[in-house]
Amino acid sequence: MQRILLALAFALIPLTCIAGGSVEFEQIDRLLQQTPQIRLTLRQSLDLPSSAYAEIRLGPHFKHLSAYRLGPYTFQAHAKGSASSNAIFVTLCTTYQFLDNSGKVLPRDSDAEFDAAQVQERVTGVVLRESAGDTAASCP
Repeated sequence: MQRILLALAFALIPLTCIAGGSVEFEQIDRLLQQTPQIRLTLRQSLDLPSSAYAEIRLGPHFKHLSAYRLGPYTFQAHAKGSASSNAIFVTLCTTYQFLDNSGKVLPRDSDAEFDAAQVQERVTGVVLRESAGDTAASCP
């Protein structure tokens, strides 16, 4: 039985590497600083978590950014002062550019992106939902 469970675990490991992964909420907060009014509204009205889920995880073909996480980011929060245990699902939508060592923007959809040394993300919107549903939130 242990061998079966071990084999199953090893079979599933690659699947977890294909998708995104969790990030510390500090990364989300740094992005939210681009939109001060939205950041203030979220902080005043919601109990925010310590982490969020990044939808994108860069693969090993990114020489300097392998395993780096990118948005959209989703997290569960609860309304402050609410007796309800229902979560609010917040999706932070972003767009990004790859930069070289000097901070120059690299051409989109080119092999040069794989040599990127930095990523610059910009918040494009925030989506709030009452339930996770069956699909991820669509970003504008």
